[in-house]
Amino acid sequence: MVVMKLLKKYGHFILLVFIFFGMIVFLSQNTLSKYRDEFDGLTSVQLARWNIKVNNQEIANQDTLTADITPTFEGTDTIAEGVLAPGAKGYYDIVIDSSEVDVAFSYRLTLSRVEDEAISDIVLSGYTINPEENTEVVTYADEIYGEVPVDQNLITIRIYFEWNDSDDASMDNEADTDVIINHTSVPIINNKIGFNQIKN
Repeated sequence: MVVMKLLKKYGHFILLVFIFFGMIVFLSQNTLSKYRDEFDGLTSVQLARWNIKVNNQEIANQDTLTADITPTFEGTDTIAEGVLAPGAKGYYDIVIDSSEVDVAFSYRLTLSRVEDEAISDIVLSGYTINPEENTEVVTYADEIYGEVPVDQNLITIRIYFEWNDSDDASMDNEADTDVIINHTSVPIINNKIGFNQIKN
C-alpha cells in the first residue's frame, strides 16, 4: 500500500528516472560500438607504384633489356645518313618512362666500351638530357646522374658518339677497311642504369 502511494505521488519522477537510465545504457552501447568499430577496422591505403620503363621495356626483375638500342647516324658532307664509317657521328636515346611511378627517384647511367670491340676508335662525345628542350651537349665523365620528380613522366638521355678518324686514332686506314668489310653488326657501347627512390 505504501508502494502504491509512492507510485501515485512520485510516479512521473520514477518513470523519468527509468527513461533517463535507459538513454544512458543506449548511448553507452553506441559509444562503445563506435570505439570498437574504429579499433577493429582496417585502413586501406594505395601503395606507391614503382614501374619504370626504359625504351618501352619494364625493368622489373630484369638484368638486361631484351631489345637492342638502335643508333642514328646523322650523316656528314662526305658520309651518307644512316651509315657507319670512319668519321661518322651518331647518337642513341635512352628513354626513361616514369608515368607509372608515384615517388621521386634518381638514375645513374654508366657507359663503357665493349671489350674486344672490332671498332676501337668509337668515342663518346657527350650527352644531352631531353634534347627536344635542351641542346647543350655535356662532356661525359664517369657517369650520368639525374633526379626525376614525381610530376615528370619522361626523361630522354641522348648519347652522342663518333668514329674517331683523326691522326691520333688507334686504327689506321687498313684496319678501318678491314672492319667494314668483315664485320656486319658491331656492338658499340654498354649501358648500365640504376634507379633509387629519393627519400627525405
